[in-house]
Amino acid sequence: MNVMTKKTHRQFAFITTSPCLKQYAFCALLFLFCLLSLKSCSPTELVFQDHEIHLHVDAEVTEAWINLCIDGLEQNAVYIVTRDDSIVYRKKCMKRKKLIHDINLVPGRNYTYKAYAKFENMISDTVELSITTMDSTNSNFNISYTIVKSAQLRHCWIWDSNNYWIIGEYYPNDSTGASKGLHNILAYEDGKWSDTAVKYEAGWSSPLPITETSGFWAFDKSDVWFAMYNIKHWTGGIAQIIFDGGQKHKLFGFDDNVLYAAGRKGQIMKITPNEIQSIDLPENYYLSDIWGDKDKNLGLTVFESSAHKRLLIFLKNDEIEEIEYECLDNPNTLWFKNRDKIFMAGIDIYTLNRDGSMEQIIFKDMTYITQIRGTEINNIFAITWGGRVYHFNGIRWKLICRVNAKLNDIQVFDDFVIIVGSGTINSIIIRLSH
Repeated sequence: MNVMTKKTHRQFAFITTSPCLKQYAFCALLFLFCLLSLKSCSPTELVFQDHEIHLHVDAEVTEAWINLCIDGLEQNAVYIVTRDDSIVYRKKCMKRKKLIHDINLVPGRNYTYKAYAKFENMISDTVELSITTMDSTNSNFNISYTIVKSAQLRHCWIWDSNNYWIIGEYYPNDSTGASKGLHNILAYEDGKWSDTAVKYEAGWSSPLPITETSGFWAFDKSDVWFAMYNIKHWTGGIAQIIFDGGQKHKLFGFDDNVLYAAGRKGQIMKITPNEIQSIDLPENYYLSDIWGDKDKNLGLTVFESSAHKRLLIFLKNDEIEEIEYECLDNPNTLWFKNRDKIFMAGIDIYTLNRDGSMEQIIFKDMTYITQIRGTEINNIFAITWGGRVYHFNGIRWKLICRVNAKLNDIQVFDDFVIIVGSGTINSIIIRLSH
């Protein structure tokens, strides 16, 4: 017993004093620790280490756009996106961002999307997101008409459902029946009509009435802009010419009192309270319409270019982006809630989707579309040269009414709509409401 104790003591002393064996023991312990660590990690944790899936879904009425974003992309894995019990996407991803288009959804319905990755028999953590599609809107409107004699009505502007302006040239009579001369703002407020004759400082004569406008914008009732071959600003007295560009302009303003004017010879002017800035395009495009969104994306339709290309132009922070697309006719007007889906119209209506795909809506009885406007993608209106008014409720387009006039302008305020049109002598005001 004493021998054994003594021998063991000697071996212990030998190990602790030999440098070579000390290093060997340390390596053995390190190997054992790594082996135990590997046993404590599942194969899934090893494959999907530092891996995370992000899911964002934008729901429309009958379709949804799914943004799949992957941190720590595993290119050997299959990425799967499901909607309830249906598989929407099942592929390997070579890039960390993927845009997926899901169609044939039911309006006003709840859906649950899930996203995960699978490698052999291993599955990553699952991300889940619930959405509700937009409902379709009512295309049955109450319609009323007002005929304005000896008038050319060109624009309309809604302040609220009981307060709106009609802009153009007309000749109202006084209480005796005598003409009061040329006026250009026919205002409706709380059930009463009133007439205003806005004049501008011509420079070579006494103030002249504003006539034949191609563009109109109002930030408020004392900050009003008229456009034709020049741009005039009216604050309640005599309007002043702010810019003389020699070409017809369309106008659009953002909430911070920044106004953009787009001309038919490719001229874009940015007008702020402090300065006027010119934005140069690559060539003198024929710009036919202008529209913007809450994110300050400004879109312009190119009706004609020297190379006969079909183009959309977008400005963001005054940087120019050209989008070339293919269609059979020249779109004259556009509208969008955001850049995800852009509605354009000429002879037909086209939608340009965020993935670059394009859809065409053909109307057998539609004449050339003069303007398209809306509030949401389930509440869009199109007016035509031949006097037709169409409404899109998120699922289908419907003819609302038809008049014998060229329809010039439309303003949409929730479910209240004003449209103005002109004939050879008289003009018409159309009101739509629920």
